[in-house]
Amino acid sequence: MQSTQKNSSNNSSKTVLFFVGGLSLLSLLFSCQKEEASGTTTSGACTPLPATPDYGWVYESKYSEILHRITTSPFNNNELLISTEISNDDSTSGNIYKYNLNTKKLTLVANKYVNSTPQWNTNDQVVFTTAQSGFSLFYMNSDGSGLTQVPEYFNIFDPVWSYDNTKIYFYDFNLSFQCVKADLSGNRLDTLNCPYILGLDFFDDKECLIYYPIEGGQFSIYNFDTNTIRSTGDQLPDYPIAWFEVNDDNPNQFVFQNNQGLYIYNLSSHTNTTIVDSCDRKKYFCPTYNKDHTYIYAIEGQYGVSENNSGTLTVEDYIVKISPNGGVVERFRPLFD
Repeated sequence: MQSTQKNSSNNSSKTVLFFVGGLSLLSLLFSCQKEEASGTTTSGACTPLPATPDYGWVYESKYSEILHRITTSPFNNNELLISTEISNDDSTSGNIYKYNLNTKKLTLVANKYVNSTPQWNTNDQVVFTTAQSGFSLFYMNSDGSGLTQVPEYFNIFDPVWSYDNTKIYFYDFNLSFQCVKADLSGNRLDTLNCPYILGLDFFDDKECLIYYPIEGGQFSIYNFDTNTIRSTGDQLPDYPIAWFEVNDDNPNQFVFQNNQGLYIYNLSSHTNTTIVDSCDRKKYFCPTYNKDHTYIYAIEGQYGVSENNSGTLTVEDYIVKISPNGGVVERFRPLFD
């Protein structure tokens, strides 16, 4: 564990954030050095890729650190936590950074972690998983201090804080991906009566939104008092849902990702609005609202055929700021190296 600081500057003009197990940007495609990069590269143009080779595409990252997950600050609109993976490291290591959007300062708060899907709560604590010790569970303060392992849990994924920040929910691979509630000492308090759910986010202390992959997949609402599930009555695109997040200021809305793009869904009207489209050469992952829910941050992957090998796709990844009305407002990449 260490804490260091880096600064980056913007030297180019701008153009107008649950996959089970926290899969990386490269592995997401199979189913989320330059300073402050911005603008769209030729690899990001939405033209069809050539036919897939018989042996499939080989993916090669342009950068040594791959963007893996972002989560926004619960205190202001100016900070992100960024989880990365080291693309050229067989040990599958990675880092967690705090990034200030105004000053461009990048602070390393945790290292040697991978498959981490950090979530930041209003007590300034971050919960995440690590491949070390077999996908175990940790939490810490957002500056990297107070690192604590939650004991006796392994092969678990995608932890989230409870509504009051005193407990942690996560998916237990040992229990067929059932969702488990535990306290910070590791005591198992409950197991939700819905195996194989692929996502959870809270409306309040009584109910949460879940993605329940039955009958092709549907969103449902889980009630903690009664341990019952009711359907939202949704009519969603017929593509697997990969990630979603509830709008805390307007619980009738949530943002979600599938392989066609990012959408905002309205639970009252059962309608969804496309905010960005994905295509062969450009895909979006892990959307997350900023504190005031005025913008959405996500990871954008751009894919282009390698000049040196026609069977290889070169991957560039960026953080994008998206208007809830649709469209990328800003595209950037912090300086990690």
